[in-house]
Amino acid sequence: MSIKAPRGTKDIFGEVSEKFQEIIKASDVFKQFNFEQIITPIFESTDLFVRGIGETTDIVEKEMYTFEDKGGRSLTLRPEGTASVARAYGEHKMHQEGSKKFFYFGPMFRYERPQAGRYREFYQMGVEVIGESSSLIDAEVIFMADKFLKTLGILNYSIELNTLGCSSCRAEYQTALKTYLNQFREQLCDDCKRRLETNPLRVLDCKVESCRVHFEQAPTLEQYLDAECKEHFDGVKSYLTALGIKFNVNSKLVRGLDYYNRTVFEFVSQELGAQGTILGGGRYNNLVGEICGGLDQPAIGFAAGMERMAMLMPTRETHTKKIAICWLGEETSLSALKIRIALSDEGYMTEMSYDTKSFKAQFKRANKEGVDFAVIIGSDEHAKGVVKIKNFKTEQECEVEMSRVVEYFKEA
Repeated sequence: MSIKAPRGTKDIFGEVSEKFQEIIKASDVFKQFNFEQIITPIFESTDLFVRGIGETTDIVEKEMYTFEDKGGRSLTLRPEGTASVARAYGEHKMHQEGSKKFFYFGPMFRYERPQAGRYREFYQMGVEVIGESSSLIDAEVIFMADKFLKTLGILNYSIELNTLGCSSCRAEYQTALKTYLNQFREQLCDDCKRRLETNPLRVLDCKVESCRVHFEQAPTLEQYLDAECKEHFDGVKSYLTALGIKFNVNSKLVRGLDYYNRTVFEFVSQELGAQGTILGGGRYNNLVGEICGGLDQPAIGFAAGMERMAMLMPTRETHTKKIAICWLGEETSLSALKIRIALSDEGYMTEMSYDTKSFKAQFKRANKEGVDFAVIIGSDEHAKGVVKIKNFKTEQECEVEMSRVVEYFKEA
């Protein structure tokens, strides 16, 4: 019996791998805004995520990959990146350097039901800003996220925006929301009934349509904002409008993690079906303090699923010439290798056989690989110090001095 990849994981190669490389290259957008890369461990202390994400979230209750190591320590494969960045910020006393801006990418792990665009091992690209509280930075982060997606050729999405207020105004709102929803309690799903007791705000995140119909007339958090939270949200909206960023205020947007407060946002595509969120994030002013023993620092960030972005990215045509080095006869092998290295040094994609197959077999493979040209070296060519160059599109051939192969392609 053959061994297959575990359910919810996948091998990444071919076109998807190429798109992943494009996504990583697009992180240059973050560098333009003075973000630096951070790489955190793939597994952390379980307590980091329980304390940071929240005990009543679906992630902590149902989805974490948690195990005990040989030293008896409880460790968890990271289900998201923000808590790890916050932990690193506190552990390395980065607050002494002022505010910090980070970006990261890598695998995350959640035990979810696999479906299109959702895996148990998945990849995220994310950013975090720690130490800034202004609504100006909120708007800049959302603007940067928009620029990042457009750089990848992803254009068809809406930006959903909301505020969750601070802990005091949110507490008042949760009481009002619970009172309202209790009248429909028996008509709600089991998850909503449980959340109504443990975390009423999370009820609004339910995707069950029979539950969502009861949310339409529910009170909104914006009605319970204090003056400071309202001013902050008004500032975010004003800056985004001035920057030409279109958005929808969505009072039902709460995100799935307990650490969010004030600004939250999602970039949503209709092309992904039920799992429509491409990128999401928000402000988390209390998380750093909870993780780092009272080191209170305002913060904001977002994460984007690399698989979902790859699904939406257009396939780009490459204009780099692809060249096959075709050789025959042991005496030509070293010359063929040197030509390949010289072309590769100039950035050309090259293909080459490593045994003495016939030219016919090498041309067949070159056609299959989609090469543009073949550099042909047989015994006769090698003796004369020349090569033949075949254009696979036009079927034309020409003879070029071996020392001028690179110059030929530069001039072609």
